Amino acid sequence: MTLQHIGTAAAIVFGLCVSQSATAQRAQVSGIVRNDRGELLTSARVHATAKGVDTTVRTNDRGQYILSLPMGAARVLVTAFGYEALDREIPIDKPETKADFQLRGLARQITEFVVRERWTGIRGVVGDEATREPIAGAEVMVAQAKQHVVTDGLGRFEIPLTSEDQTVVLVKRAGYQTRIRSFGVTEGQATDVLVLLKAGPDIKGRGYILRDLQQRLTLKPFRSFVAGRDQLAKNGDVTVYDAIIASGLLAKTGLKFGDMVCLLVDGEPRSGFPISAFRVAEIDFIEVFGYKADIGNSLRVAMGNSRCTTESVLGPKVPPFEARRYIEYIAVWTRK
Repeated sequence: MTLQHIGTAAAIVFGLCVSQSATAQRAQVSGIVRNDRGELLTSARVHATAKGVDTTVRTNDRGQYILSLPMGAARVLVTAFGYEALDREIPIDKPETKADFQLRGLARQITEFVVRERWTGIRGVVGDEATREPIAGAEVMVAQAKQHVVTDGLGRFEIPLTSEDQTVVLVKRAGYQTRIRSFGVTEGQATDVLVLLKAGPDIKGRGYILRDLQQRLTLKPFRSFVAGRDQLAKNGDVTVYDAIIASGLLAKTGLKFGDMVCLLVDGEPRSGFPISAFRVAEIDFIEVFGYKADIGNSLRVAMGNSRCTTESVLGPKVPPFEARRYIEYIAVWTRK
C-alpha cells in the first residue's frame, strides 16, 4: 500500500470517528419542576424519549432533575400526583440545556366553585403514598367544624369554610392509616392541598386519640389556641418554644410560659422531654392550653401519671393565684 493510500484510509477512519463522536454526543438536560403557585414539586416524574433513549427520573427535594440525552430534540412527559400531565418537545442544542416545567393542579378543575370569586375553603386530592394513585371514597373531615366529604373517583374533594382559621383535617379510608394535616385558610381564597395515605391499619388506640383531638378542636376553649407549622415558621426553622414566643399568640390569648409544661406528642405523653427540643420543621401543628383550659379533661386523662416537664428556661415558678395565666399543656402533632 502506498503512502497516499495509507493517508486516504487514515482520513476516512478519522472522518468516521468524528462522525460517530458527533452522533453519540450527549447533553446534560436539567431543570426545576414547580406547580402553578410557584412551589417546588418533589418526586415529580420526568420521562424523556429521544433517538435511542427512553429514560425516567424523579425530582429531588428541591424540585430538580437531571437527564443525560443525545443532542437534537427530546419528548418530555412530566407528571406528579394531583397535577395535570405536561407533554412537551424540547430542543437540545447545547451541552448543558435548561428546561423548567410548571404543572397545573387537578384540584382547580373539581367543580363550578373554581369560577366563583372569593371562595373560602379547602380543596385537593387524596392518594396512596406508595403508588401515588388517587384514592376514591376517602373521608375528609374538618375537625373544628365537624364537616366532612368523601373523595370522588379521582380522589378529589372540596370543603367550603366560613372564616379564616388554622384548620385541622382528618383523612381516613378503610385499609389506610388515618392522616392528620393542618392548613392555614385565608378569607376569600381556596387552599389547594395534597394528602397521601399510608396503607395498613391504624395504630392501636389511635381512634381514641383522634376523637379526643376532635372534641378539643370543636370546643375551642378560652385561653387556648392552635398554630400550624407555616404560622410558626415565619421566623425560620427555630425551636417550637422560640416560635411560640415570636408568634404573638401568647399576647393575643393572655398566656405565658411558667417553669413547667405538660407535653404530649401525637397524643401520647412525653415525660421529661422539653418543648425546646422540637424544631418547627418537625411538626405539623400544636395545641396550647392554659391552666384548666382543657375543659374536656382529655389531655389530663392522656397524661395519666406521667410527669410534666420542668424547664427553668421557660419562665418563673407559677404563683398559685395567677395559675390561669400560664400554659399547662402543649400537644405537638408531628408530620408523620
